[in-house]
Amino acid sequence: MNIEEYIASGILEEFVFGQLDELECAAVLAIAEQHPEIKREIDEIERSLEVFARAHAVEPPAGLEEQIFNAIQSEQVPPPLSVHSKISDYAYWLKHVPTPTEYENMHVEPIAQNEAGTLVIAWIKLGEPVHLHTEYTEIFLIVEGSCTATIDGVTADYSVGDYVEFTIDKYHSYTVTSDIPMKVVGCMVPRAA
Repeated sequence: MNIEEYIASGILEEFVFGQLDELECAAVLAIAEQHPEIKREIDEIERSLEVFARAHAVEPPAGLEEQIFNAIQSEQVPPPLSVHSKISDYAYWLKHVPTPTEYENMHVEPIAQNEAGTLVIAWIKLGEPVHLHTEYTEIFLIVEGSCTATIDGVTADYSVGDYVEFTIDKYHSYTVTSDIPMKVVGCMVPRAA
């Protein structure tokens, strides 16, 4: 093999630019292992490319990274809420739905709706008295704060990370027990047809 002709052929530049297929890349790597001068040439091409890229780099506009991230996230749908859900599953929506400044007892912001139900982020200051739902089951994952809930006569305490399910046609109530409003990811799951 004539090393100088091989270097002059342009195949090393094609290798560095990622223009070769898998077999051609493997062949170049095998030859580079046998011939240190080819390995040095590949390293030099890579260094030259990096110098060129840095010399011609353009500073992206401020906020572009966040705009790209927001565009990607806005195309996503929050996962269904279940007993296995974690607060981190809803991190994007919890970060981007603003906390309300004024509300009486409860403020609700829908984040998704489909046949499985309406998914919301809600803030609750006091709680809700005894009632029941005949058209949907209400579930929530506590993000901030805590409460004491009574479901069908059974009372329990719940706090951050807990999943609470107020089953359809069962009387329930809850009282916020934290010094701050309780914040939840909630879902109203309609009665099965």
